[in-house]
Amino acid sequence: MRIKAISLFYEKGLEKEADISKDIIEIVFDFKFTLIEKEIKKLFKNSKKLNGYIIQIPKDKNACVILTKKDIYPYGSSSKKDDWVFGISTNQRKIIVSTARLGKNKNKRTGRLIYLLIHEFSHFIFNDKPKHYKNFIYKNPESGHKMYFGKHCMDDRCVMVESIDLKDLDRHIEKKYENFFCKKCMEYL
Repeated sequence: MRIKAISLFYEKGLEKEADISKDIIEIVFDFKFTLIEKEIKKLFKNSKKLNGYIIQIPKDKNACVILTKKDIYPYGSSSKKDDWVFGISTNQRKIIVSTARLGKNKNKRTGRLIYLLIHEFSHFIFNDKPKHYKNFIYKNPESGHKMYFGKHCMDDRCVMVESIDLKDLDRHIEKKYENFFCKKCMEYL
């Protein structure tokens, strides 16, 4: 059964980003959204050690997108330097994107947000079904810290390839396919 409408929760101060997010996902994926400004910290476990949110989303069946200004960390994170993520799509049908590390340049920030939203929402749509996906594990060359990022496309021009930092994200955006997806991923849209 296809979901007809999804809530998009956002923090105060992210009104423009919420509008962009709503428009992009409605255009690309043909979903309808309801925008809801909400105190996001009620949805997360706040971590003073990490100065961000550890993802601890209720396991209800309601799908939603969440935009936050804080760093986000997968459950079990311990390293402020290594464990943050731009976004995540959980198996509880929650898509979370952080604007914390997207930079201050308005045009670049908007382009990065659009790319990340399409990436994370595609995880929700694809539900790890693409057979060509491979598990992606990143090992920080400085600290040796390993982080599991789940299954991703290995086509460097596809929106479904994993980005580990801003430099990597910008490189992927610069050389992305015109329609964002490789031929193999397009089969799942």
